[in-house]
Amino acid sequence: MGGSAMIDADVVRLAILPPEKSDRKYQFRYLIDTPNQKTDLVSRLKREMKFHLKRVLLSIYPKLAKKLYGIRSFGYVAENFEIRHLEVWDSLYPFMHLLRGGGPIFGSSYTKCHFVFCYPVLQEVRNFYTERAGDYGLNLTVEGKTFDRVYDVTTNGNAMAFGGGKDSRLVYGVLKEIGCEPVLYNANPGSDEVPDLNVKRVKTLQYGITNRIMPAFMSLSRNIFLGNGLGEAHLYHPWQEYYEWAGTEPMKKFSAMMSTLGIEMEVFSPVAVLPYNVIQKILFERYPELYRYQYSVSPEDESEKNLHVALLEIYHGIDFSKHCSEALFRKLLKGFVDEQAANPESYGYRRLREVIRNEMRSIIYKMKDHRLFAEVKGSVPDSWNGDWIDYIHTYINPDIDSRILEIYSQYAKKIEDVLPPGEGYLPGYST
Repeated sequence: MGGSAMIDADVVRLAILPPEKSDRKYQFRYLIDTPNQKTDLVSRLKREMKFHLKRVLLSIYPKLAKKLYGIRSFGYVAENFEIRHLEVWDSLYPFMHLLRGGGPIFGSSYTKCHFVFCYPVLQEVRNFYTERAGDYGLNLTVEGKTFDRVYDVTTNGNAMAFGGGKDSRLVYGVLKEIGCEPVLYNANPGSDEVPDLNVKRVKTLQYGITNRIMPAFMSLSRNIFLGNGLGEAHLYHPWQEYYEWAGTEPMKKFSAMMSTLGIEMEVFSPVAVLPYNVIQKILFERYPELYRYQYSVSPEDESEKNLHVALLEIYHGIDFSKHCSEALFRKLLKGFVDEQAANPESYGYRRLREVIRNEMRSIIYKMKDHRLFAEVKGSVPDSWNGDWIDYIHTYINPDIDSRILEIYSQYAKKIEDVLPPGEGYLPGYST
């Protein structure tokens, strides 16, 4: 249909429309066509015909198509700044969003996908993400016209995708201290969540990390900073969804691809070498004015995240009552210990929470004599203890800025200076 071969029966297919662009809005719409149970030739032909008709209707009458077929969308609205549109983002943004968390494929049972672009995309970007899809465990094929182009674009300054929690606040504090203060792009903040800093506010049109970080990328700054900690740098095959923006090698490859297109841009996650409790400690002790407005979780939220943040704080003698009462802490702690003791390999999809949960276990072990841990003390196994949570994991990024490492080193030692070679390293890394 439309000059393309009939797709395999087990392939999920997406048709992506040209983006809608204005000074304050950047939005993509797409149609998804999922496999069905029937794989006979007649059923496959019917599927092809329906998909083709949907594409035609989507192109001519998008509002009607959305009503009839549930057309999906992603993108963002800039609340207090104008978007710097550039042709390259029309190619890059859909691949970044649709292949990872927040998109329709990641986390599903599908391993084969076919993208149909209803507008031309850059060949270099298409090639890059066809290969990167394999890192996510996906076999991606792409249909549509392509073009080649090298841009004459000047990048300068620093930008940061800023969330308002401990990780991004520490990154901001460190960068400001070393003279690299970034422009902050904050997605879905609610103005009360970042009352202390001047931020460019973004309202995302759909969940997903790509929608939160793209505004910083599109600023055309020379350096893009992200607030991903040690857990996001966890290397697992196929990749968990955050490794792309915490692992040093994936970020270097992205920068190389952008350089090929004539855009000099480097991406960094300065806190990826730190366990979360060390992040919390440095933020609290070195940048108290930034810690004051830390917003990691809603008050009294009955979630593992609330427990995690409270554990980080109590480990370093920090009051956590502004977001978690003692009664809730005990309840969350009991539930976590019972669940983890019963399911020690419970780390979530692609072991995404392995580092976080092992850090929580280790803190619980080390704090078990505290009065708030009395109910669970007898249920905490010795195997939960791990000294790796106290150190800087420099092997994650051996090229980390020496000025940043000097700051970190005032609060924690480098793991290779304390433990035997390779001990305490994250899975996937070696000496």
